[in-house]
Amino acid sequence: MSTSEKGWEPLAIASERDFRQRMRDICRRLNEAPEVARLLLINPVLVLEDVGVTLTPAMREHVMQSLRFPKRRAERLAVLERQLREEGEALGVTLELPLDGERRARLVREVLAREAAPGEGRPGEGRPSEGEGPPGKGGPRRTLAPEALTRGRASPWQVPTAADVPASLGVRELRAFRQAHPFLRTLAACERTRQGALAFFPRDVYERFKSGELQHRWVRSIRFNV
Repeated sequence: MSTSEKGWEPLAIASERDFRQRMRDICRRLNEAPEVARLLLINPVLVLEDVGVTLTPAMREHVMQSLRFPKRRAERLAVLERQLREEGEALGVTLELPLDGERRARLVREVLAREAAPGEGRPGEGRPSEGEGPPGKGGPRRTLAPEALTRGRASPWQVPTAADVPASLGVRELRAFRQAHPFLRTLAACERTRQGALAFFPRDVYERFKSGELQHRWVRSIRFNV
């Protein structure tokens, strides 16, 4: 499908006002191309390009961010970031948000190393004492099992230490450490919220969905009232 085949003129959108003013025209184009419209959850910007709508870089970012962070999620992220900074200040750790994988790992390692200092103990809730094991079995505690990182979940009997933290830590992997310290629990919630409500796919994956090589069943069809 091409814009010329549909008889569409190129449509440039440079602002939210432009977008609102041309919304009816955009919706008509999407209705005329249902095989493309159903890919809006794959990548809305690329869908718009396929119906002849070109967004400026700033508008592309605006569209993506508005869909990934609706009002309630944006408010939730602001609350979590404020809580995280307050808890970090109380611990004496420096926060530079947003975090990449390496900085996330360094932060977790620093918090766990501080809590392992002599006399400080571990603040994790519901943790077994040294030398305890699962109920009825006894035995020593184990450190974090490698598979816990891929699952994003640690057993209550696996107590993470700074030595368990890899060089780079993804958001899913971070979840394996969240019960080791209240700060890490807040950090995990904050980082998960920062990922946004929706995860859109890059162009190469979008093209595979468009060609039918990949299938999705989230949306069978979309039709807009115009």
